[in-house]
Amino acid sequence: MVAVRMSIITCLFACLPTLCLAGPVAWELGGIYTAHSSSGFIGNWSQGVGASLGAMYQISPRVDLILHSSYLRYPYKGGNVEGVSIPECRENWSGSTSSGVAFGAEVRLIEPGTHKRFRGFLSFQFDVQRFDFGRVMINWSCIYGDPSHGTRVHSESDQATIYGLLSLGLGQSIRLWSDKRIVIQSGFGVDDRLSRVQLPVSVSLQFGG
Repeated sequence: MVAVRMSIITCLFACLPTLCLAGPVAWELGGIYTAHSSSGFIGNWSQGVGASLGAMYQISPRVDLILHSSYLRYPYKGGNVEGVSIPECRENWSGSTSSGVAFGAEVRLIEPGTHKRFRGFLSFQFDVQRFDFGRVMINWSCIYGDPSHGTRVHSESDQATIYGLLSLGLGQSIRLWSDKRIVIQSGFGVDDRLSRVQLPVSVSLQFGG
């Protein structure tokens, strides 16, 4: 299944030169903030920030196609790991930053009658993301026992997972001058395991085209 997803995204990026021949391509460079909810181990990294790069092709006056990639960093928040239940023992948790790399495609449906300076849109987006977990360290100490204290690494640390993410969003594209625009967008996304909901917000500079 993962191989199929990656093949689809690779095909989309391979088609970009063909799109370039049919019309002008604009570029988007921006920043992303995302928050997500999850009851699993990944919930220890509930917020991320990063950057994105995309190529936008105008299929028609009301439809844009964007192929994009992004990189995000997720600081460790903690609070979502089960500990021991022995009264005589205590555990302290610490973790490192996780990271994510995504490739995807987005279709924007432009609001009818929108003035050229302001272009509201509805977007549908599909991404394939690789999430690399940071390391979580567990420092434990007990009143009794030999040894009575120590450190261990959580079993799910330093691993990676790949998943698909389907998102629906709303945005506004504002022309600054000539061929440059600011694109502001927010959305709601669910991964293919229905285990995580994401709320991404992005601000990008669009130029060229």
